[in-house]
Amino acid sequence: MLAPLLPLPASAKTSGVATSQYQTRGAGASALKKFSAADAAANIRTARADLAACRPLLSRKSYGPLLAQIRASAPLKEFEASATSLLSSPRLDADDKKAIGTIRRW
Repeated sequence: MLAPLLPLPASAKTSGVATSQYQTRGAGASALKKFSAADAAANIRTARADLAACRPLLSRKSYGPLLAQIRASAPLKEFEASATSLLSSPRLDADDKKAIGTIRRW
């Protein structure tokens, strides 16, 4: 299930992007699962393959099966944790991390 969006308090700073005025309801970054850099990279590659497999359903506008396929994909569910683990690992240098960006830019 997608997390509902909640308005940020007026005192919160935003980047000016329309979606940045919302935050998701959830456990937060501290509850993210930790992966090794190799496992995180493998999860991200698998998540990309899972998304590519969804293209035919999207082109046919088969939204029910598309949603079921996305919800059934563990790598897609764990994408944020995988990306965070990979970014915090020593496997990437500072330039790579800058090129990827932060969660605000994903």
